[in-house]
Amino acid sequence: MSSAAGAGRIPRRTISGIQDAPELLATGVRSFLDACTDPALAQISLIDAPSVLGWAEWREVDARHGMGLVRLGLEAAMRQGVMPRQDPEPLAHLLLAALGEAALLIAHA
Repeated sequence: MSSAAGAGRIPRRTISGIQDAPELLATGVRSFLDACTDPALAQISLIDAPSVLGWAEWREVDARHGMGLVRLGLEAAMRQGVMPRQDPEPLAHLLLAALGEAALLIAHA
């Protein structure tokens, strides 16, 4: 599932008001992975979307939405001193890739 599709399934009330960066990241990840258990969403996001949109467009949507959320969470953790300050982009890519792989495993379970 693209993180964009899963990110859209995370209710704002789930993450609104959370000030602690690790809690925000953990809640976001948990909510995303929970959304991956929806068979219709998994079918549309993982199987249909790349074919219909094409790989490049599908990745662009994912980068525009999911990557931004992940990057913001990491930047918040850095501001709060939970993790060392560094360029968040490479780590955001790694985390997003891990979430994508987890989404595929859940969808096919």
